[in-house]
Amino acid sequence: MPFARTIESWWAGRPLRTRLTTVSVGLLGVLLAAFGGSLYWGLRRFLIDGTARRVRAQAKPIVDHHMARLASGTPLDARAEQIGRALTSRDTNALVIDRHGRQLADGRRLPEEPAAARPQSKAVRRALQGDTEVTYTTDRRAGRSLVALVPLRRAPGSSDVLGVAQLTTPLAEVDRLLTRQGRWIGAGLVAAFGVGLWAERWLIDAALTPLRRMTRSARRMAAGRYDERLRLPALDDEVGELAAAFDDMAAHIEDAFASQSRFVAAAAHELRTPLTALRGSLDVLQRGSQDDPAASRRLMQGMQREIR
Repeated sequence: MPFARTIESWWAGRPLRTRLTTVSVGLLGVLLAAFGGSLYWGLRRFLIDGTARRVRAQAKPIVDHHMARLASGTPLDARAEQIGRALTSRDTNALVIDRHGRQLADGRRLPEEPAAARPQSKAVRRALQGDTEVTYTTDRRAGRSLVALVPLRRAPGSSDVLGVAQLTTPLAEVDRLLTRQGRWIGAGLVAAFGVGLWAERWLIDAALTPLRRMTRSARRMAAGRYDERLRLPALDDEVGELAAAFDDMAAHIEDAFASQSRFVAAAAHELRTPLTALRGSLDVLQRGSQDDPAASRRLMQGMQREIR
């Protein structure tokens, strides 16, 4: 795809430091976000479950007391009002529902007491079947609330469920705590991200320093300084192996250029003697040895021997 190739080409053209920093920062951000999210949601679940356990623990002795006073064969309607009022407090509302889903009593009497949440038929059916852990949250105009359903049994452990007590408690305090803790978690993640970013840049710079030194050394060698070496401390990694190979290559290049220089000097020395002889013979020819054919012939033969 053209767009993918464009992105790939753009990415390949970025400096190595930029690519390493981008990838590491992206991974760090994802890991911190996942950690912060799991921490926040774990705390949220813990607080909501703790609130549900508290509401159920407070309701159990009251429910057991009133259900024990319900005579055998007496319908739940007879004590629905008493159960609703006993379970209702300034932070909890109790709504009593019979086995047919009809609302028998709402325990709210004072304005400061919370209002009952609208019953959810599916949750009520589960509680009527004997499920003692039916809990859910609901969003209302006044804020979020926790709803816990407590089966009303004629006797503890009995399978005869006469109805359900729906307990509604506001989660305002839990939400305030979550908001405060969320801010602390966010601040901690930002701080951790900053420290991690600084550490990553330091590590990347430390990893790329030998490569920068290698680049500078290669440029100096290109300018004629064949004695240039990295001389890095022994590193047991890929960069250390590359640095050692670079120093070996530089040493071979220096030896090759030294050998070439020695060869050129020796060749110049070897050529100097025949060239001097040729220059002398040419000088003699120019001074008039051409009038003596025998001398000219000897000079020409001598020059031929020099260039053979």
